[in-house]
Amino acid sequence: LTVLIPPSDPVIDGAPEILLRAGTLYNLTCRVEGAKPPAAITWYSDGQQQEGATSTHALMDDGKRGTTVSVLTFSPTDRDIGREFTCRTNNEALPAGKESRIRLNVHHVPSVTLSIHPQKVREG
Repeated sequence: LTVLIPPSDPVIDGAPEILLRAGTLYNLTCRVEGAKPPAAITWYSDGQQQEGATSTHALMDDGKRGTTVSVLTFSPTDRDIGREFTCRTNNEALPAGKESRIRLNVHHVPSVTLSIHPQKVREG
Protein backbone atom coordinates (compact mmCIF):
# COMPACT_ATOMS: atom_id res chain seq x y z
CA LEU A 1 0.00 0.00 0.00
CA THR A 2 1.41 3.37 -1.07
CA VAL A 3 -0.01 6.47 0.56
CA LEU A 4 0.00 9.60 -1.58
CA ILE A 5 -0.07 12.99 0.16
CA PRO A 6 -0.82 16.23 -1.70
CA PRO A 7 1.51 19.20 -1.30
CA SER A 8 0.72 22.12 0.98
CA ASP A 9 -0.09 25.49 -0.55
CA PRO A 10 3.05 26.89 -2.17
CA VAL A 11 4.66 29.83 -0.36
CA ILE A 12 6.73 32.42 -2.25
CA ASP A 13 9.18 34.37 -0.10
CA GLY A 14 8.16 38.03 0.06
CA ALA A 15 4.64 37.53 -1.36
CA PRO A 16 2.23 39.07 -2.17
CA GLU A 17 4.46 41.89 -3.51
CA ILE A 18 8.21 42.25 -3.59
CA LEU A 19 10.28 45.39 -4.10
CA LEU A 20 13.17 44.92 -6.53
CA ARG A 21 15.73 47.16 -8.22
CA ALA A 22 16.00 47.06 -12.01
CA GLY A 23 19.20 45.51 -13.33
CA THR A 24 20.02 43.56 -10.15
CA LEU A 25 19.94 39.75 -9.98
CA TYR A 26 17.28 38.33 -7.64
CA ASN A 27 16.12 34.89 -6.56
CA LEU A 28 12.42 34.14 -6.36
CA THR A 29 11.98 31.24 -3.92
CA CYS A 30 8.92 28.97 -3.72
CA ARG A 31 8.57 26.36 -0.97
CA VAL A 32 6.16 23.41 -0.71
CA GLU A 33 5.99 21.00 2.22
CA GLY A 34 4.37 17.76 3.20
CA ALA A 35 4.09 16.02 -0.17
CA LYS A 36 4.53 12.35 -0.95
CA PRO A 37 5.91 11.80 -3.51
CA PRO A 38 7.87 15.08 -3.61
CA ALA A 39 6.06 17.91 -5.38
CA ALA A 40 7.16 19.35 -8.70
CA ILE A 41 7.34 23.15 -8.93
CA THR A 42 6.99 25.12 -12.16
CA TRP A 43 7.29 28.91 -12.53
CA TYR A 44 5.10 30.96 -14.89
CA SER A 45 4.92 34.61 -15.85
CA ASP A 46 2.33 36.09 -18.19
CA GLY A 47 1.14 32.54 -18.92
CA GLN A 48 4.58 31.46 -20.12
CA GLN A 49 6.58 28.77 -18.37
CA GLN A 50 9.87 30.17 -17.05
CA GLU A 51 13.00 28.13 -17.66
CA GLY A 52 16.15 27.92 -15.56
CA ALA A 53 14.71 27.36 -12.08
CA THR A 54 16.54 24.94 -9.80
CA SER A 55 14.69 22.66 -7.38
CA THR A 56 15.83 20.70 -4.36
CA HIS A 57 13.97 18.00 -2.46
CA ALA A 58 14.48 17.00 1.18
CA LEU A 59 12.72 14.57 3.50
CA MET A 60 10.89 15.99 6.47
CA ASP A 61 11.60 14.73 10.02
CA ASP A 62 9.02 11.94 9.65
CA GLY A 63 11.16 10.43 6.87
CA LYS A 64 8.15 10.02 4.58
CA ARG A 65 6.94 13.41 3.40
CA GLY A 66 9.09 15.85 1.50
CA THR A 67 9.84 19.52 1.11
CA THR A 68 10.57 21.01 -2.31
CA VAL A 69 12.23 24.40 -2.80
CA SER A 70 12.49 26.02 -6.21
CA VAL A 71 14.63 29.09 -6.97
CA LEU A 72 14.20 31.19 -10.10
CA THR A 73 16.99 33.71 -10.73
CA PHE A 74 16.33 36.73 -12.93
CA SER A 75 17.18 40.40 -13.41
CA PRO A 76 14.10 42.65 -13.57
CA THR A 77 13.79 45.61 -15.93
CA ASP A 78 11.45 48.59 -16.00
CA ARG A 79 9.11 46.51 -18.18
CA ASP A 80 8.59 44.12 -15.25
CA ILE A 81 6.77 46.70 -13.09
CA GLY A 82 3.52 45.05 -11.93
CA ARG A 83 4.42 41.72 -13.54
CA GLU A 84 3.20 38.59 -11.74
CA PHE A 85 5.09 35.35 -11.28
CA THR A 86 3.21 32.16 -10.44
CA CYS A 87 4.62 29.18 -8.58
CA ARG A 88 2.59 26.07 -9.49
CA THR A 89 3.04 22.77 -7.69
CA ASN A 90 1.62 19.29 -8.13
CA ASN A 91 2.28 15.61 -7.49
CA GLU A 92 0.50 12.30 -8.08
CA ALA A 93 -1.88 12.97 -5.16
CA LEU A 94 -2.90 16.35 -6.62
CA PRO A 95 -2.42 16.35 -10.42
CA ALA A 96 -4.43 19.58 -10.84
CA GLY A 97 -1.98 21.30 -8.51
CA LYS A 98 -1.99 24.45 -6.41
CA GLU A 99 -0.47 27.83 -7.10
CA SER A 100 0.68 31.05 -5.49
CA ARG A 101 1.49 34.43 -7.03
CA ILE A 102 3.84 37.32 -6.39
CA ARG A 103 3.71 40.79 -7.95
CA LEU A 104 6.89 42.70 -8.78
CA ASN A 105 7.35 46.32 -7.75
CA VAL A 106 10.46 47.34 -9.68
CA HIS A 107 12.36 50.52 -8.88
CA HIS A 108 15.03 51.84 -11.17
CA VAL A 109 18.05 54.03 -10.70
CA PRO A 110 17.11 57.51 -11.88
CA SER A 111 18.84 58.75 -14.98
CA VAL A 112 19.85 62.39 -15.21
CA THR A 113 20.81 64.24 -18.36
CA LEU A 114 22.65 67.52 -18.02
CA SER A 115 22.95 70.00 -20.79
CA ILE A 116 25.21 73.04 -20.72
CA HIS A 117 24.37 75.84 -23.09
CA PRO A 118 27.34 78.10 -23.69
CA GLN A 119 26.65 81.64 -22.58
CA LYS A 120 28.80 84.69 -22.93
CA VAL A 121 30.00 86.10 -19.64
CA ARG A 122 30.16 89.86 -19.47
CA GLU A 123 32.54 91.62 -17.26
CA GLY A 124 31.42 94.51 -15.15
